[in-house]
Amino acid sequence: MAGGGLEASATLGPAWAHLAYGCDVIIYFDPFRYEAEAYARISAGITIDVWIGKITIKISLGASIYIEGPEFRGEAKFKVGPVKLTVKFGAKKQSSPNYITWTDFVVKYLEEAQPGTARALSAIAGNGALPPGGEEGTADGSVEHPFEVLSEFEMTVTTTLPADRLVVGTASPQNFETLPLGLPPINASLDGAELSLSLIRVDTQAERINETGVTVLGRYTGKFPVAVWGPPQEMDKKSMPKGEVLDALEGAHMTVKPSRVGRLPPEIAFNQVEAGPRKPLPFVTEATVRPGFLADIGGLVATVPGGLDPGQVFQLEQTILAANGMGKAALAGRAHARVAPGRIGSLGERLVEPEPVTLGNVLTAAPVKVLDRSVKPPRAAAILSPEIRTEAAARITTIKNADQIARTTAPSLAAMNAKISPQIPAVLNRVDTAARGDKTVIAGTRAPVTQSARANTSFVAGLGQDGAAAARLAAFDRVATGPARRAASETAQLTPGEIAIFDMPAARRSDPRLGAGTIATSGGAVRVTAIGLGGAVLETGAPVRGRVSLPGRTSRIVVEALGDGGAKGGVTGWMAERELAFVGWSRALFAGGSVHTAGARIGRRDEVAGLGWIKAAKLTRQGRITTRFDTFQPLLVLLLEGPVDPDGARDFALALTGATETGAAPVVAHLGARTALILNIAPTGKGGPVSVGVETKAPGRLAGVMLADGDADRFAALLDSRSLEDLLDRPRAVGGKPVKIKWTKPKAKKKEEAY
Repeated sequence: MAGGGLEASATLGPAWAHLAYGCDVIIYFDPFRYEAEAYARISAGITIDVWIGKITIKISLGASIYIEGPEFRGEAKFKVGPVKLTVKFGAKKQSSPNYITWTDFVVKYLEEAQPGTARALSAIAGNGALPPGGEEGTADGSVEHPFEVLSEFEMTVTTTLPADRLVVGTASPQNFETLPLGLPPINASLDGAELSLSLIRVDTQAERINETGVTVLGRYTGKFPVAVWGPPQEMDKKSMPKGEVLDALEGAHMTVKPSRVGRLPPEIAFNQVEAGPRKPLPFVTEATVRPGFLADIGGLVATVPGGLDPGQVFQLEQTILAANGMGKAALAGRAHARVAPGRIGSLGERLVEPEPVTLGNVLTAAPVKVLDRSVKPPRAAAILSPEIRTEAAARITTIKNADQIARTTAPSLAAMNAKISPQIPAVLNRVDTAARGDKTVIAGTRAPVTQSARANTSFVAGLGQDGAAAARLAAFDRVATGPARRAASETAQLTPGEIAIFDMPAARRSDPRLGAGTIATSGGAVRVTAIGLGGAVLETGAPVRGRVSLPGRTSRIVVEALGDGGAKGGVTGWMAERELAFVGWSRALFAGGSVHTAGARIGRRDEVAGLGWIKAAKLTRQGRITTRFDTFQPLLVLLLEGPVDPDGARDFALALTGATETGAAPVVAHLGARTALILNIAPTGKGGPVSVGVETKAPGRLAGVMLADGDADRFAALLDSRSLEDLLDRPRAVGGKPVKIKWTKPKAKKKEEAY
């Protein structure tokens, strides 16, 4: 990111001038995107005194240019005094983000072992490592060049990928406090990363790392950039590069030391003389002891076959010495320090009995930085008004002390006609109420309630809304999280058809095992949707009145006040001309589900950024569109712009999750300028959520994705008499009680015992 600006002003007597220019450029990587804006403004004026007064002459000129890419497009604005001119150039629409693949990610951010596989682990042996013999090359821990170590050694393992869990052999996993992990360049979230260590015996394949004497310490010292390893960001709220890093596990240190069970004999001073029972002299006992000793030697010699080469003799020596108490360190030392044929026996022979092996879990926890993992209260982010408000009931105005107010006689029809100018070709006529026809309704005694047409509105926090909108959002902040809910005013309640969106400010740091709290509602029915980091739908409950538990790492909460119902036509989904509730993370909600498109966002230059209403047609410009339905229905309807031909059908790729195609041929229904493909599908589970992914090479052709009940042929015949617009379910405020919302924090769990 770079930018700068300069402003200069000057006053010379009656004349003045002002100059301002600047430029701001920001470039995002993975996916690559750039935005740049430059502007220049100049204004000048002079004031002249004349005999009739003062005359001021002013001139103002300005120009600005804005460009963005990688699909190069922009606009230039010119201003001369009160006249403004805007010229757009380049592509008509912005291309979808070009996220990189895992193969490209490995090449760019890791070390590639082979295509699609990263070399993320490395190790080095410390104390106890033996130099490789001969011309085997430098030991690196690979199969070709393994480490050779003594029985007491140290090993350090390092990973270039951040991890939050360490597993050592058969021991229980050790969790480390870290922020959520992900792959923003790929637009993917990670549930976690695990570093697993094992010490396997070659001959028996037994796990040996959990034996006594083996200590493993996790190294919680890694610093990894959030832009590469953190959760994916929203396109509308992508933060500026600040060098932010996350702390994570970057490796482990293993130490192997012997654990002595027995005791060596006490040290004896050479100058110490103790009086005690006399020992028999050697030459006195030689006659009785020597024959047995010679017999033992003869038996030992008999076990050594003849004709062995020096290497075979050495291996036999090693076996005999190991059986007679020589330690592993001494045996390994003989292997590298041998310059002459060995001698059987040692000064320390039979001084200590061999130690039994004791198994156990000796994994030692490494000291780690303690993070604040508590769940913070949600903050009101936006309130979206319903699509159409209900007509207000007629209100009667009452006047206090009406007898003291002078009354004016209502004007007659003749008096009103007399006041109409002759230049206006209009005449007022009285029509009797009995003259009402079958199709046209004429008001009789009272005019009907009318309302001017308007678009959907939204109140979004932090975007300079008017005072009433800011006050309402502040009221939801207080009421939804505090005891003031019972005394909530009308501004802190959701009317039927409204949608409230809350942000969880500490979702990245909160402990996922605690959950994100509970949403309790009273009044009308609601639908609560929990959206996680990266935009994934974690939970979407059925319409309820009561409590809804939120899963851990919930980043955004959407509460829809359903009222007493809406337009129910039996078809669930979306169409291009519908307005959907955009809740961030490139996801928009409709009645009964949501639609996600990679890179979809509300433009920062023409509409409210981040949250609000978005035209569904804006989503169809993307290459891949994924629609998630809360419940299963047996018919999948794809609405396409224009006719469908065999060549055009190849431009579409369909992916189903939670359902599968039955194999029946699709039914085609021609709906004027559009075509509906009706496919039969079957559930793969218990009729839970169904995800429909559509990828096309011709952006803009997909005009809707829907699920319906019934038979494909009958549904196609139904479309001859009724339109999809009429059949599509849609939320509409048709009455009902207002909704009050309360959030309750999760209960803290007991601390887990240290491993």
